[in-house]
Amino acid sequence: VWAAGAGVAGAVAAWVTGQTCGLLSAAWFSWRHYAAESGDSPANSRERPDLKYGLKVYLSHILAFMNYRIDIFLVNFFVGPAGAGIYTAAVRMAEQLWLISSAASIVLLPRLAGLDAAEETRRQLTPIIARWVTLAVLGIAIVLAVTMDWIVDLVFGPEYAPAADVLRWLLPGIVAYSCVMVLSPDLSARGRPDLNGWAAAISLAANVACNLLLIPRYGIIGAALATTIAYVMTAVITIWFYTRLSRNSAWAVMRLGRTDWEIIKVATATVRGKRS
Repeated sequence: VWAAGAGVAGAVAAWVTGQTCGLLSAAWFSWRHYAAESGDSPANSRERPDLKYGLKVYLSHILAFMNYRIDIFLVNFFVGPAGAGIYTAAVRMAEQLWLISSAASIVLLPRLAGLDAAEETRRQLTPIIARWVTLAVLGIAIVLAVTMDWIVDLVFGPEYAPAADVLRWLLPGIVAYSCVMVLSPDLSARGRPDLNGWAAAISLAANVACNLLLIPRYGIIGAALATTIAYVMTAVITIWFYTRLSRNSAWAVMRLGRTDWEIIKVATATVRGKRS
């Protein structure tokens, strides 16, 4: 863009080039992995189930992405660009809380997939991580809710003051969806990424319906409330899918157990030891 002065067209071309290079690199590494593992090319008996699994994951990610962004388009349609700008600022700040759950999700998936022969360990591990990630996000969300007015004024200026209230309405949904981002890898590791897609599809339909109902009445606050309703619904559906598949109870996912108190005890002792 800078060297050729190509502007927006150059930016798009640069983005497409980067994505294409990433795709070719991934294909090359995958080919080498197959060859090293089976002594054959990817065109073997494993190719079809792998592609089928990957397609399910891809579709669920598309639906989830639409769920993340459909409210912004509807706000722009009903409220206008100014409202959409304020709403987008609040959404982007709120979604930073997902950095914790996203990191846990990336690490958790291969770990759970490797525990296929150790079901009891997997049944214990996922709920513990889900609880602690959700509690961590909840703690940050509470601090953020209290300090949001000051942060918005500092980062964006007084013109974006309404974004603080929008974010507060978004936070319950963000916290609930943090649990989803930990339970979803468990479903995928059990070979059922399609369940994540169903949860995202139902949530997307609810998100659109709630936005169409609430935005004309309450503006950007209505959009935030609609998004929170959709995210909480996703959490309920995902927990239900997880309990059916893992044979864990929903209460086992949410309540603090003996292992959690041992973690707290060890962490407290570590902090005291460092202070002394």
